[in-house]
Formats: sequence, C-alpha cells, structure tokens
Amino acid sequence: MKGLSNQITKYHGENPFGDYQARNFSDAKVCSEFYPISTFWSLFNEQHEIILGARGSGKTFLLKMMRYSMLKNISDIRAQQVIQDKRFLSLYVPMHLEFISSYTSNLLSEQQQIDLFQTAFNCLLAQSLVVEVRSMLEEISEEEKRVTTTIQMAKKINDIWFPNENMSSYDLVELAYKIDKVFYSIDEKTGNIESVPIVFKKQMCTPLLAVKSIIESYFQYKDPTWIICVDEAEFLNKVQLKCINNVFRSDSNRIALKVATLPYYHSTNETLKKGTTVVEGNDFNYRIVDMEYDSEDFKQVTNKICYERLNNTLSKLNPTSALEDFLGVEGNGDLVDYFKASVKKNLTVEEIESEILNDFSETKRKGSEKYPNRRKTIYDKYAPIFFLRTVYKISQKGNSNPGWYAGAKMARRVSQGNPRVFINLMNELFEKAKGSRLSTKAQHDVIYKYSEGICRSTKALEEKGPVIYRSLNYIAEKLHEKTHGENLVTSSSSFVFKFDSEEEFEQHKDWIELAIAHSRLFVASEEKRSFISSDTKYCLANVFSVAYWLPMRKDSPITIKYSTIPKDNSYVVTIPKKNKQEIREDQLSIFGDENFD
Repeated sequence: MKGLSNQITKYHGENPFGDYQARNFSDAKVCSEFYPISTFWSLFNEQHEIILGARGSGKTFLLKMMRYSMLKNISDIRAQQVIQDKRFLSLYVPMHLEFISSYTSNLLSEQQQIDLFQTAFNCLLAQSLVVEVRSMLEEISEEEKRVTTTIQMAKKINDIWFPNENMSSYDLVELAYKIDKVFYSIDEKTGNIESVPIVFKKQMCTPLLAVKSIIESYFQYKDPTWIICVDEAEFLNKVQLKCINNVFRSDSNRIALKVATLPYYHSTNETLKKGTTVVEGNDFNYRIVDMEYDSEDFKQVTNKICYERLNNTLSKLNPTSALEDFLGVEGNGDLVDYFKASVKKNLTVEEIESEILNDFSETKRKGSEKYPNRRKTIYDKYAPIFFLRTVYKISQKGNSNPGWYAGAKMARRVSQGNPRVFINLMNELFEKAKGSRLSTKAQHDVIYKYSEGICRSTKALEEKGPVIYRSLNYIAEKLHEKTHGENLVTSSSSFVFKFDSEEEFEQHKDWIELAIAHSRLFVASEEKRSFISSDTKYCLANVFSVAYWLPMRKDSPITIKYSTIPKDNSYVVTIPKKNKQEIREDQLSIFGDENFD
C-alpha cells in the first residue's frame, strides 16, 4: 500500500489541511475548492427554502457560490447557462454570531430588536448588492461604457438610498463606504435608529426592492428572481426568525430567501403579525444538503479538496485528484482487503464463511444448514461484523495495532459526507505523514485517536453536552457488548428509545435534537425536516463506531429503555492518558447524514 503521503516524510512546511473554517475563506479559495454537487444547481429556483445541514456540511460554499461574482469563475456549462439565461441573481448575507448578538439585549423591547435587526440586515444586503453590481460591471469590455454605466448606476442608487444628501455619489466604492457608515452608526444599546436613512429602516430586503429595476434595466434582465442567501441562521433568536418568516409569508416581489441553518434551529413559524404563521409546503420548503459518505458528490468533493490543497503546497510532487492516491489502497480498498492485511492471511470466501459459522451459537450454526443462499445469508450479512470482531481482538493483544481504520473509503466513511470533518481528519493524517510513513497501521492509529477526541468533545456541546455524552457513552457500550459478545449476531450502531410515557419523551427530546443537530446522532431525512417522535430510530455517528468498535450499519437496532441511562453527571473515560489531546469543538461538531433504508 503506497501513497503520495509517503513522499512527504520529513517535510517541515505548512500543513495544507490546517484551514477548515469556510466563513474565513477568500472568494478565490472558495472558488478553487468548490465542486458543484447535484444539489447546487437545483437551488436556483423561485421558492423560499430553509437549507438544512450539519455544521461543516458545505452550506456556506453552496450559498457563496450562487452569486454572479462566483458563478462566472466556475468552469461548468451549467454555470454559464445560469448567467446567460438571466433568470436569477443571488446575494450573500451571513448572520455571524458577533453580528446577531449585538441586537438581542434584554434591555431592548421586541420592537426595538426587530427594528435593529431589519436595519442591520438591510445594510448587509445593500453591501452585497454593491459587490455583485461591481462584478457585473467588470464584464463590460469597453472602458468608456463601463465607466459611464458605473457613474449613472451609482448616482441613481445613491439618490434612492440616501435621498436627503446634498451631493450624490458617482462611485460604487463611495456608496459602499456610506453603507458602512450607516451600519456602524447603529446604536444597539439604545435601539435608536432615527439617523438611519428610511429605506434601511423598513422591512427586510427594502433596499433591494427600491433599486432592483435600475440594475435589471442596465444589465438587460427581464423580471429575474433575486435569491437572497442568508447564511448561519442558527444564530438567530425567535424575534429575528419572525422577521425571516415575515418575508416567507409576504408577497415575494420576485425575491426568494435561501436560509441556511442547523436541523431544529428554525424554532418558530410565527411572523411579525400576531396570529399569522408560515407553513412548510406553502410558504417555504426544507432542503437537506448533507451528503452520503459513499455518494459520487462526496467523492468528488473530497478529491477536489485533496488535489487543490496538495497542489498548492506540494506541486512538485504532481498530486492527482484522487484521495486514494494520497492514502494508498489495500487491494481494491474493500473491508475484506484491510481485514486480510490485519490478520496477515489471504483467506478465501469459503474459509471466511467457515470462520463465521464457528462464531455462531450452536443452534444458529445448525439452522444455517437450511439457508437457501449461504453466500448472501452468511458471508454478505455477517462478514463485516466478523471482520470487526476479529480485528478488535487483535487490537487488544498487548501493543498490537491493526491497520483496520485506514484507506480512502474509511476516511470518507468516518467523515460521513462532511467536508469540514474530512479536512480536519486529513489535517491529522498529513501531520502524521510528515514524521513517518503513513502505513495502514499509522492511519488506523490517527483515525482511532481522532474519533475518540470527537466523542470526548461531546461534553462541550452547549449546555446539554454532559447529558449527551453520558447517554451516548452508555448506548455505545451496550452496542459494543452486543457486537463483541460470545457469539456472532447481527449488530449495528443503531437503536431506538423506549420511554415510559410520551411525557418522558417530551421532557428529554431537547438533548436528543441537539445531538442530531450537532451530528452525534442521525435520523431519517424526513425527521430532520420536521420533528422526532418517541418511535424514532437513531444511529450513532461513525466516530462512535470507531471509538467503540461498532459496525457502521443501520440495521437491527437495539432497544434502550430510557430510564436505564445514568442520570448523574459522572462518567468514566477509559481513554489512555497518552491519547488525551484537546480537540477544538468547532472542528468536531459536524458529520454528514446517511438516510435510513
């Protein structure tokens, strides 16, 4: 198993995977690493949508790349078609925590919070509009026409946004400065916005509504849909969400909001009008953008990230676009290949089937003689569990370190369709490769310790972290006992809760929803869109499967009686001291989802 990683031993330069926070990326970096997944093109529509995805799932990339200024840099015929059709124009408005927290003081009335939020939002929207207009002007090749158009547009927009000024702006840069001046003059302590121009104080999107016809006429757009991409809406409180919902419920005026947030964080359907609510399917739709770890989309995304980052840092090594080329592959990269390498035996299917039968109970072994399709009912069904049990036993022998959690497929599987988790894992693998050969055993060691770190970090999840950690630790141990018991049985990383009553479920579902939102647990897509119930089937994140040696499967869930979960705040951490390394919570909270069968 040879990979590009083995060529960087003793490399002392920068780790190309050290940068993982998309909100801080430059537009150039976003463009270079972007791969247009299948969901991306379908976002160009006229509907209000709430974009659901785990933190790090790529929501920011998707929304940023919808803008004209970014689309024109995508070498894809579909991007050029969107531009040429002139049916959509997108603006990007991020809701950063530091921005939101300024307008949520308990000293302010609800109406003051509404006024402040809408004013600030309109300022950010206006700034985004200026950025896109400037990008569109850059495409005018004739300099004189470009300059003339810029002056004319700047003056017209300025006169609408700042009507009480004695002197108009004829430059878009100066116009952007004026917007900044308004934004930073907002007094969030008193809620006083008297000095703010009236167009910024009105309902959300008013600055765009006031000038969009000017922009459309200059660039020859005929009644396009303006897509407003609102990012990181999980930071919004209920008052601010009412403002968003109000746009959902109002006349669209050819404006469509794409609001990115975490599951269950769109916490109210109320609008600014008392008694009026928004309804999914009528006023907005949910859209899940999490990727499956084995999807073509995620394969292409990981290959793109791998190539761009390695090429920028280690271009002399001529990296290809495949993750497999960096990590190397055992055989065909399947579980059986890594199993054979771990046990150091080239077993045949028949020999493995015989070993599986030996692990059955006597009753099950006798019953298997009547199985109609032994390959399907014995090998295909039980081999992955048998491999895991066998390799786990090897790992428990002294200092034995198998090469089980290794390879490109495993790296994607542990990342569970999440680009940020993939980057963080690659950061650890690359760091290991800098000092020694990244063999399958070395990869196993990195992935195992990384997964343990993520599981530990669960304790730091908001205020419910300790409850989530204690509960999932208990559940993982029960699943481990079933998987590694005396006899081989069907097992997985899935479970269902048994509550004594609906009241008990209602009392505790908040931490369960938080665990799902932070991707420690996974549920079916329809339950991520709406709500969970007392009958919901859950699956532990694959990092728990790694840390507790569980099959990464969703069948045969065990039943966990909720009342049996320890309720105190004490728990035992069995991780050796040498493995205790601090893992930043912000790089550990996201994993992609796998839909249940």
